[in-house]
Amino acid sequence: MNETRLLPTDELLRSVVEEVTERRIRDNRIMQKIAELNRRDAAAELGYKDLALVLRDAVRWDLGEARQWVTNAALLNSEITPTGSELAPELPVTAEASAEGALSVEHVAALAKAMEQLPAEAEATMVDFAREHAPAAIAKFGERVAYALY
Repeated sequence: MNETRLLPTDELLRSVVEEVTERRIRDNRIMQKIAELNRRDAAAELGYKDLALVLRDAVRWDLGEARQWVTNAALLNSEITPTGSELAPELPVTAEASAEGALSVEHVAALAKAMEQLPAEAEATMVDFAREHAPAAIAKFGERVAYALY
């Protein structure tokens, strides 16, 4: 028998939210691994032109999706310079929210696009908004923030 049929609606919804949060945390761990593959230049090591092509073949993602994961991974993870210094992620507030499962891969992509037009100081405001809204709403909010700032 399906156990979900016995759960009260509020418990069932809470369970869905918890599982989506767990999935987002797993997605963040995947992005960390993708960033490390990129740092190691795994594509060249494996005979590919770039990491998105590796992921397309290994994970069977569409190339556009693979490119988005590689881009997101680069934005959310620290870089190591040739001298061994660690540089903070390009979007540190987004990285933190993603790691805790508050943001989806789609949220990260929308935030990255919006932040192209905004100063770094706006990131916290954008992430606070993203925590409460669907990815599709982020661009419009980013426009409002830009208008208010400029």
